[in-house]
Amino acid sequence: MASAAGLLSDRWHLVAGLRVALRPDCVVRRQTFRGQAWMVVSDPFSNRHYRVRPAAWRFLARLERARSVDAVWQEVLAHDPEAAPGQREVIDVLTQLHGANLLVADVAPETWSMVERRQRERRRMARQQWMNFLFLRIPLFDPDALLEKLRSVGRVLISPVGAILWLVVVGLGTKAVVDNWALFREHTQGVLAPGNLAWLYVVWALVKIIHEFGHGMVTKRYGGEVRSCGIMLLVFTPVPFVDTSAAWAFRQRWQRLLVGGGGMLFELFIAAIAALVWARAGGEGTLGHLAYNIVFLASVSTILFNANPLLRFDGYYMLADAVGVPNLQRQALLQWRRWFERKGLGLDGPAPVARSRGGAAALGTFGAACAGYRVFVLLVICGFIAGQLFGVGFVIAIAGLVVWLGGPLWKFFQYLVTSPSTERQRKRATGWAVALPVVVVGFLAAVPMPHAVRAPGVVSAEQVSDVFAGVEGEIKSVVVASGERVMTGQVLLQLANPELLDLQRELAAVRQEVEARRALAWSQAPAVLAPLDERLQAIRKQEVEIAAQLEALTVRAPQDGLWSAPQLVWRVGARVPRGTMLGRIRSADTLVFDAVVAQRDVDRLTRSTTQSTEVRLWGNAAEALPTAPGTLRPAESRRLPSAALGWRAGGVVPTDPEDAEGLRAAEPFFRLRVALPDDTAPALFMRTGVVRVGLDWQPWGVQGWRRLRQFVQERYGR
Repeated sequence: MASAAGLLSDRWHLVAGLRVALRPDCVVRRQTFRGQAWMVVSDPFSNRHYRVRPAAWRFLARLERARSVDAVWQEVLAHDPEAAPGQREVIDVLTQLHGANLLVADVAPETWSMVERRQRERRRMARQQWMNFLFLRIPLFDPDALLEKLRSVGRVLISPVGAILWLVVVGLGTKAVVDNWALFREHTQGVLAPGNLAWLYVVWALVKIIHEFGHGMVTKRYGGEVRSCGIMLLVFTPVPFVDTSAAWAFRQRWQRLLVGGGGMLFELFIAAIAALVWARAGGEGTLGHLAYNIVFLASVSTILFNANPLLRFDGYYMLADAVGVPNLQRQALLQWRRWFERKGLGLDGPAPVARSRGGAAALGTFGAACAGYRVFVLLVICGFIAGQLFGVGFVIAIAGLVVWLGGPLWKFFQYLVTSPSTERQRKRATGWAVALPVVVVGFLAAVPMPHAVRAPGVVSAEQVSDVFAGVEGEIKSVVVASGERVMTGQVLLQLANPELLDLQRELAAVRQEVEARRALAWSQAPAVLAPLDERLQAIRKQEVEIAAQLEALTVRAPQDGLWSAPQLVWRVGARVPRGTMLGRIRSADTLVFDAVVAQRDVDRLTRSTTQSTEVRLWGNAAEALPTAPGTLRPAESRRLPSAALGWRAGGVVPTDPEDAEGLRAAEPFFRLRVALPDDTAPALFMRTGVVRVGLDWQPWGVQGWRRLRQFVQERYGR
């Protein structure tokens, strides 16, 4: 039998005497979720769909104007006590269907009442649209006729043959990006450049049109109707949208999932073709830049937004259908409400939302993640807009916080102090309404929490000397293997340059000729001695320079330490230009971790009285290397201790796009040097990682307010 908590309701008297029935024009379809049959009630006018449990459907199917709701419920309860819906569930179903105008009653003014409910529903939807002003939808026309003409194309594309073609093209496009990954990553730095923004928007609009028509074509492929399309103002940027809610009525889950992912599949196909064009063009020229924009938007944006289940886009609806829980966010909200009413107010709470504790925990976690991510997206959007127009971004931030954060909080407050469901525990609910804000604000403002500075860095040594080729030449032999200890002046490798030897011999011959002419002029033409002396002096100077260059062909160690040149042995026989870095010699003493500290974090480091430091290296982040407090260099710098920390080499520090070496940071920074333990393995030299410096504990509110002020100052100079 239905649980006692949901079987009876103290509000049953409000609906027990009603005589209602489903509208005769409603379309009802049977669908299977998690191995259980459900019924989907569809409104043919609004194209909206409502799912009900089989037990609730048995109750709805018996409704008729000649009998009361209570009589029908008693009949269902007597027929199957184990599966009968409880009074609370009946009230919820009737309320939802009545609000959707799917019920008719045997009373005279019912027609007028239906009109009023329809008007209220339209006003509610319009109000909801304007509250979501950053995602405003504007319907324009009915695209069904156009999609009907494209149905033959859809049959070819959405078929086993089309799937094989998709896999081949996407596979080739992925390979093209992987093969040119360094160039692809380098080009990401110029995606948001002012000169590329116009192209970026044009490409985005084109890609989104293809995306939405992909949804529509898949829907038509399996017999659905697409009756609305238009423009959605996504952060005041117009992008197309297509209403494919008709797919909700499809019996097969794989068809509904394919409709949800149809747009992304079409986008990825276009991205793969663009990747092949981009690789063919080498990323250069107008065609190469245009193709790169298509690849970036049709892959990265699709994964971050459309496939993200925390936003109400394609990924959300696909996840809801895959797990068999439509209206995931609403179900998660009901789950939190059930927990709160049962644990916080001591009430029965709503009927169970999930069938197991694990399912309830998953729903609650999903709801919390959606709420947090929604606030995060709002802050990112406001920050982006404020980067262009500070005043506009500030106004949007205030409006967004009021609508997206203040609105739900106000509804929660009203629920506590006015909702009929909390009436039996009104005093306790009112206490929650008063105490909860005080506790949250007090916690954020007064309770100390962990506080730390994190900075990327590289394992280095106290003294490091880079060894460069002093002259152009061919690597003839490597005398000292990488990893061996060397002494100052010891020969490391030998270069060869036959051109220098030829030039040395040529200068020697010229010098001998000039000396002979000078000896003859001494007795026969003393007037030409001065020019000959000048020429002889210049030749001898050139001989000294050539001798120095020949000496530089023998590369020697500039200091004592460990010689590191792991790739040099593979370059024997290769010609290296002057200034080429051949290797590095580091002192054999204790290794250090050389970290790059952003300017915004320096003040916290210098003011904190308590510091604990640990280093974690990439590839072995589970093991922390304990260290002593580091030494902060007082002067700003822009040259990174290693190119591996910069964007060009895959690091996290933004670098100057015009710096070919990838060593010049985009912003000045301070360097923090931390001594590593004496037993640190020498093989860790030049490994990158992150240093965490624990500081005095501070409340999260203080930390967040400081970070917000720093963000505004850095981005907008305010």
